[in-house]
Amino acid sequence: MFQILTYLNSVFRSRRYVHLEELASWIDMDKRQTRRYIDALNSDYLSFYDSIESKRGKDGGYRLKENIDGKYFIPEGLVCSVLLSKNNDETLEIFRHFPDCVDFPVVEGDNQILPHAYVNLKLVATALQKKKTITFHYQSNKTTFPLTVKGYRLLYTNQTYYLRALYKTNDLKVFDINKMIDIRINEEEYVIDQGIMERARALNSRYGVNGDDQEYQLQVHYENDRVLSKFQRYFENKGSVDKEKQIFTVKTGDMHELFYPLFRIGTQDFKILNPEIKEAYLDYLKKQIYSLKKK
Repeated sequence: MFQILTYLNSVFRSRRYVHLEELASWIDMDKRQTRRYIDALNSDYLSFYDSIESKRGKDGGYRLKENIDGKYFIPEGLVCSVLLSKNNDETLEIFRHFPDCVDFPVVEGDNQILPHAYVNLKLVATALQKKKTITFHYQSNKTTFPLTVKGYRLLYTNQTYYLRALYKTNDLKVFDINKMIDIRINEEEYVIDQGIMERARALNSRYGVNGDDQEYQLQVHYENDRVLSKFQRYFENKGSVDKEKQIFTVKTGDMHELFYPLFRIGTQDFKILNPEIKEAYLDYLKKQIYSLKKK
């Protein structure tokens, strides 16, 4: 039942209404049972009384009146305990360090972040808030090397936190929070370049983390709302929808990052409209089959 709240909370910023069928697909229940859960959550014997609003019609559905975590992103693994004890300052303490610097989509599955990364997040978010540079060692291909960067935005995607930051030049680099070691907040302050900030926000609005100026656009024709809910779920609500033409569109900086969610969705009930991406995806599938046969 609480999965409904975590899902609605994760799409809160878009302010869109979520169809009953989409919610039912998310919690893997039929629509009747899902509606019962919503009614129970809105009942006066739980602390979420009247927290879910509804709207009839084609663009209707369900959404939260207020986001549960007070604009701070809370990993799904901790949401239930927070929901049941909203005033538990000890539970929320780590998240109070988050300024409005985190871009996050729908949470797919539980948060698999490593324990040390919670400390990293606290330090990075604090540095972003104070606009101070950070120095750390970064793990890459079994080696580590020191870096000093100017942070701009945090991004949560695919169960991982990333930092977009300037390193040496005006090129934005992306760093996996899990691979950052011995983070130190420096005394050196910097002024936010609004052009770079807008660029960081634009990059975070696309699906995936790789790529820079190059952009790929996937378009699919979906058969029904059930299929659409899968695309919105696995592409983290970062796509746009033309409901009249039943077309879902999502952008990315790296074409290969499209393939894993496509693979998870399956091949039925949708058609890829971009010939270039379709051919590349077929080639990807052939390589996967070849790899399995070799094993």
